[in-house]
Amino acid sequence: MRGQLLRIVLILILLTLLPDLALSQEVHYVFQEYRPANYLDNQGQPAGFFVDIIREAVENRLGLSLRISVLPWMRCQALVKQGEADLMTTIPTPARLEYARLVNAPIWIKQYRIYTYLDHLRIHEMHDIRSIAEILQARFTVISYIGNSWANTRLEDIGIPVLEATSVEGMYRMLYARRGDILVDDPLLVTDSLRAAGLERRIIITDGLVEESSFYPLISKRSYLADRTEDFAAALQAMRDDGTIDAIMERYY
Repeated sequence: MRGQLLRIVLILILLTLLPDLALSQEVHYVFQEYRPANYLDNQGQPAGFFVDIIREAVENRLGLSLRISVLPWMRCQALVKQGEADLMTTIPTPARLEYARLVNAPIWIKQYRIYTYLDHLRIHEMHDIRSIAEILQARFTVISYIGNSWANTRLEDIGIPVLEATSVEGMYRMLYARRGDILVDDPLLVTDSLRAAGLERRIIITDGLVEESSFYPLISKRSYLADRTEDFAAALQAMRDDGTIDAIMERYY
């Protein structure tokens, strides 16, 4: 009788502590500063549409705490691979899916538009580009940044020359210095960055559109969160259905 009473007391204590235990579980989200998806604001706080979406899903929909680290992109991927970070938001590639699990709910579809420096002599050709193959045929050199697997796998692997900057801002400065012909990125990401770098009149968008890619949350296979990909996807889908994601994105256009 006494043993049964003790078990009941222990169960009641555990039930009382469960909410606190859930809240104490931390999700470590890592990203490279890339305005306006991920960046640090004027107060040094994480901001951006990826940050807002992830924070809403993790804290308000899943009831977990969120820790954010801003690091070079290669380091972010290494931390997720090692299990020292739980989560990143990116394009799922075969290499990344070897060490991370897909949360099957895209949070953003990126358009790959062609940018070049003002007065490029072949800008008229760039306006008509509609595929990666046409970049190869034109023999344009692309400026990218270290860790951009899209540029590595989609461009470099088929023979397109790619020059890598050590940062996203460095990518714009390399193009402005005419070290390559073009960069390929989404206007939502580029516009703010060019303005911040003072290059909005020096680097211009063309009519060229190469392709589109969907960005997903990826969870480290070594994370305690790895078995909750369906819960995470359901939270994101609910956010899309109730207009939360659209409202977040509108703040950054």
